[in-house]
Amino acid sequence: MARNGCFTFSRLLSGVPDAARSFADNLGSGLTAFCPVDDAMRPFLPAFKNLTADAKLSLLLYHAVPVYCPFEMLQDGNGVVSTLATGAATDYKLAVQNDGDQVTLRTGAIVATITATLVDRNPLAVYAIDAVLEPVELFEPAQAPELAPAPEVAEKAASAKASSETAEAPAGAQEAPVDEKATAKSAAARNGVYLWAAVGVVVAMAAAAA
Repeated sequence: MARNGCFTFSRLLSGVPDAARSFADNLGSGLTAFCPVDDAMRPFLPAFKNLTADAKLSLLLYHAVPVYCPFEMLQDGNGVVSTLATGAATDYKLAVQNDGDQVTLRTGAIVATITATLVDRNPLAVYAIDAVLEPVELFEPAQAPELAPAPEVAEKAASAKASSETAEAPAGAQEAPVDEKATAKSAAARNGVYLWAAVGVVVAMAAAAA
């Protein structure tokens, strides 16, 4: 890996003995490793250094599958595969997706593309990839972009909304009809109140004069 553009990743791998040992132990039964190229690893180094020791180990193990997968096999099928980081209590799985000659690895947080085959000799396959595989167990999942509706759909939606608002709006601009009987009753009631108030004042004045 170090001689084929993956020096940074191979250095990190050798610096975590448990990760290097796990790679070696699985080689006999078959191993497929995905190596981020140096251009992808360099900007990722600050984030890697901030991980805990366990997280660093998991991240490195996440870049290998415990089975030999020639490139033709990766091209022929889509699906989820377990990695060396996958355990009884952890997920750490990868989704392999192909489109013609292009094979991508999807983590839920990032998409990486296989750019070159470094080794393909049973029981070992090593592929260069253009991004670090960031598992969702350690990194924020990517948010799918909100798709804008097609123009004709947007126009129909806007027209329907305008019609709905017009139908639901109160008379507003149109003056509400006047209920003449209700107005007359209200006026009469007010006049009656005023009349009784005046009578009360007169009675009170007469009582005071007496």
